[in-house]
Amino acid sequence: MKKFVYIASDIMSTGAQHEISLIEEVLDELGFDYYSARKNSQINDKTNVTVEENNKLAEKIVEQDTDRIKKADIIIFNIKSHALGTLAELGQVWGLNNNGMGKKCFFLYDDIRRTDLPETSDRRSWSINQYIYGLVLALSEGRGFLRDLDELKRELKKFIIHKLKPKRGDRYYYVNSFGNVYGDEWNDSVADIDRLGIGNVFETRKEAKFEVERLKILAIMKKYSRPFIQGERNYYIEFDYNRDSIVINLFRYCNIGIYYFESEEIAQKVIDEIGEDKLKKYYFREDK
Repeated sequence: MKKFVYIASDIMSTGAQHEISLIEEVLDELGFDYYSARKNSQINDKTNVTVEENNKLAEKIVEQDTDRIKKADIIIFNIKSHALGTLAELGQVWGLNNNGMGKKCFFLYDDIRRTDLPETSDRRSWSINQYIYGLVLALSEGRGFLRDLDELKRELKKFIIHKLKPKRGDRYYYVNSFGNVYGDEWNDSVADIDRLGIGNVFETRKEAKFEVERLKILAIMKKYSRPFIQGERNYYIEFDYNRDSIVINLFRYCNIGIYYFESEEIAQKVIDEIGEDKLKKYYFREDK
């Protein structure tokens, strides 16, 4: 079963956006499902919101981010001393774990002044608030900050191996080339490893059947989609939590790597062909 990851990070600058995109690349490569606030157009895209909606931004951020933090199995913190929202999330996750939630946490801090060389008095080039560092240590089981994204990738790979790979003799399910669900016994065969490598290993038949329906939806969306065109109207389908409904939105200059459609009419055709209930359940995973 795939684990869901929440990226806790500042998103307010071009540099921060780039940093997050690098974390996203690691998660995409390893096949994790994740939430990245920079991709949330309901929060970040100001072109399609009213003044009233924008003035309720604080409530919307708290509701949506908290919901995903609670859902997440893994939290990746990209710590910045000025990122007050991320630091607030740090305390929130500590509170959840202190009450038995058991979320796995990894921490990044890329300040180039960090060093293992001894420094004293006013010669110290960098330090972190010790209360913040205490929370980092508590949530990372004493490990503290990772060195870089390569170390993050190695740690996540270990997590995948330990959490996702079945043990020899375990029963698992997979989807064949005709969309049928079959069961098999894990014995570290080439077929077992290949299926795991493309995310085609499921703990239950129900999860495998869910994946079949999701793939059907992706096929329909791919059929009607086109590549992102910078500066043009790139329509896409999203789930609006405030209205609890499927809506159509657009980007002109921000490509977040989803399916885009040439017109609003084509996007609506996709919604009609798939159905809103199926989109919510199998694409947005809101009714699983």
